[in-house]
Amino acid sequence: MRRLIVQLSTDKATYKGRVMLCSAGVHEEVGHLVSKRVPESERASVRVLDLGAGSGALIQRMLDFGFTDVTAWELNPDQLTGFNDIAIEAVNLDDDFGERTSVSGKFGIVLAVEVIEHLENPYHFARQLKQLLAPEGFAIITTPSVESAASRIAFLRTGSHRRFGDYGYREFGHITPLTIFQLSKALERAELQIVEQSHNLHGAIIVRDPGPLATYRAALAAVALYPLMLGNRDGDIHVVAAEHVRD
Repeated sequence: MRRLIVQLSTDKATYKGRVMLCSAGVHEEVGHLVSKRVPESERASVRVLDLGAGSGALIQRMLDFGFTDVTAWELNPDQLTGFNDIAIEAVNLDDDFGERTSVSGKFGIVLAVEVIEHLENPYHFARQLKQLLAPEGFAIITTPSVESAASRIAFLRTGSHRRFGDYGYREFGHITPLTIFQLSKALERAELQIVEQSHNLHGAIIVRDPGPLATYRAALAAVALYPLMLGNRDGDIHVVAAEHVRD
């Protein structure tokens, strides 16, 4: 498949009028994993929880996929307007939110899209996440890739990972950068395991945010050094599916 070298990012992408508070392609990749793992005929019977639901763009996508039992937890739920048939609760994901559900109320799918990088303790988050998942359920977690080609160049230039540091904190509230290794260890300690790993950027080598010329130069440097990089160099956002560790 032919790929672009650089894809421009935008923070104004919408789904049915709702702003997608994420990088380009993230919700689409999440939707792809969900639709692949849950047959259409079974979706009406699967409980879905969206953690950090934002404006509800991903919730709307899940409803369009045929899921009918959908719950949204959001720190500021006032932005979740226009939904009549879903449960909406104000929840702080730095707290012990796993205690909010019982065995009979666990979820078949838990979505944590662009959430964990905002939280104080990813290990605590993983433990709470496990409490929410039904025995055969799975979670989809996304987070900015600090291993991407563009992020590696940003770290060399500034000493901070892309979308982190002072700018990332002021603009996005990002405080916890995670590699796939760190994310997998947080999940493993909670007795969860990554069963599928993907990313949001299949049509280009890197994504470049709108910004000054220096950002564009960094993007070009990332392209030039891309062939020499090892590991998780592809993608702008990690997208993983995780489930309970099987005996």
